[in-house]
Amino acid sequence: MEIMVVFIRFLFSIMFLSSAISKLKKLEYHRIIIQEYKILPPSLVKIFSRFDVLGELVIGTLFLLGLFHKTASALAILLLSIYSVAILVNLLRGNRNISCGCGGVVGNHKLSWWLVLRNLALILIAVWLYNSESILGSLDAFLSGVPISGTFNTEFLFITLSTCTTFLIIQSVRLLFSLQQRITKLFLEY
Repeated sequence: MEIMVVFIRFLFSIMFLSSAISKLKKLEYHRIIIQEYKILPPSLVKIFSRFDVLGELVIGTLFLLGLFHKTASALAILLLSIYSVAILVNLLRGNRNISCGCGGVVGNHKLSWWLVLRNLALILIAVWLYNSESILGSLDAFLSGVPISGTFNTEFLFITLSTCTTFLIIQSVRLLFSLQQRITKLFLEY
């Protein structure tokens, strides 16, 4: 059970940090996407776009370090719920031709019911993380007196390597799929 908690915590960390980094690289584009949702008043779009990125950075970092895991889980639930409601509102309005604005390893997609279901699954996983305890790879546990051999041991190293390998495989498959699409498009043009 503890191995699963750490593995999922790392996956959430990768998801939130990569999303935040991709949004930071294109902050103005991110602001435009939020504006296209037409939920917030224009005066709040810029503030929310920065709050959103900051929230993702904080959540990703806390999950990565195993620090304040309940806070990280609660913030993840909050942010994913906000995203889900915004997507749901636009789907009900019939507005499907804008980007979800997700970024990072989850990519950018047009709004769809699939995104709502994906976010609901992520919310359920975050609720599970909130209710799960783990000292493995937890800076919280180490700071509360658990010896380093109990928190950052070979089991933790195995999980870290497994997570990195999983991430690399997913990224490789995405890259190959993207290349396949580009090659197909290139041949269709000629």
